[in-house]
Amino acid sequence: MRLGFTACAANAVLSPVLRVVRSVTGELSADLRTDMLTPSQVDAVVRGDIDLGFVVRPLTRLPEELHVRTLLTEPLAVVVPNGHRLLEVPEVGLADLEDTDLVGFPTSSGSAMRELLNRVCAEQGFEPRVVHAARDTGAILGLVAAGVGCAVLPLSVREGGAAGVVVRPLAGALRVEIAMIWRCTETRRPVLAVVDSVGRGLAPECAGQAARRVAGPVPGGRAVVVEPRWRANRATVIPPAAPVLSMRRTRGDVVSASSAPTIRK
Repeated sequence: MRLGFTACAANAVLSPVLRVVRSVTGELSADLRTDMLTPSQVDAVVRGDIDLGFVVRPLTRLPEELHVRTLLTEPLAVVVPNGHRLLEVPEVGLADLEDTDLVGFPTSSGSAMRELLNRVCAEQGFEPRVVHAARDTGAILGLVAAGVGCAVLPLSVREGGAAGVVVRPLAGALRVEIAMIWRCTETRRPVLAVVDSVGRGLAPECAGQAARRVAGPVPGGRAVVVEPRWRANRATVIPPAAPVLSMRRTRGDVVSASSAPTIRK
């Protein structure tokens, strides 16, 4: 199975998604394409180059050819280099970033994170001062560690364990949506089975992991709780009480399935 992830989505959901794929399909490996920006994944899913995409949900409408389901919402964080003045601020908010050099994705990339950063800063009455742009999260973290500037990323970037940076929750109810996308015309049973299992079981698991990451007081800020949400665009998948597709291995490695998930448009 071919799976695409933004780096932010990989930090949040990669491990549980792979467990679902193994459990549902019996496959021990998958074709993973990580650090794909959301626009690249949208194009790849539409073309059929990947089966499922895990993205930062964009603010603009997705193509009609795709279904999208939000798996969880995650708080935003500010990533600062060691010794930066923002480490002395009790609680970092957007207003603290107005006169701060930032590192981010280029506007031309169509990055959902850059789109979100531009929007929330505009709502506060200023334009983010992005002094250096990079197209992947690893490069952004490296630039932050080098002291080029700070970055605004989902809180799960903590899981990467980047050296030379400190990740602090960004004050306020600022969240980003981690979502799954797939083709409306998808008919392959293994793919539909993963879609159903991820939708029913992944959000609670991811929320639990995220809550454990930020349980208790956060130095210099409030405790943060990630809120799982279930939402679909252009399709409503019948809840678990209805028949769902379940894949299992039988003798001779023949895959059998029960009834397929029902989708209402």
